[in-house]
Amino acid sequence: MNIADKYKFKGKLLTVEEIMNEDGINLSREAIYYRIKKNGIKPKESVTRLLQVQDLRVAKTIGGKDIHVQRNELKAIKESLNMTWDQLAREMDMNPRTFADYRLPETSKAYKVLKDNHRKSLDSIVKKHKK
Repeated sequence: MNIADKYKFKGKLLTVEEIMNEDGINLSREAIYYRIKKNGIKPKESVTRLLQVQDLRVAKTIGGKDIHVQRNELKAIKESLNMTWDQLAREMDMNPRTFADYRLPETSKAYKVLKDNHRKSLDSIVKKHKK
């Protein structure tokens, strides 16, 4: 794969960088390249369906958002609370090592989707610290 390679997306030939700027694409550069490579897509072939259909291994969703958002969301919460990752994990009654799996890239085999009970715990921590 080359950074200048163009793929067909919604009828237009675009680079991966250009595809990332299209409406409705919430995928990282790495996630797009991973999908292209995993599916053996060659330059000038269509990636429209590949990037819009949810691939269960790479693009599970949380509340309708692409999972790439989870990593950024956790980082933003940690920074807003002015905590370390370990402090935030302990506040959530979670092992810090387990919590690290929630921050891995979506292409990692050890990546985990944040469970509902952990999401609720995180929401209550944010509310508690905003007071």
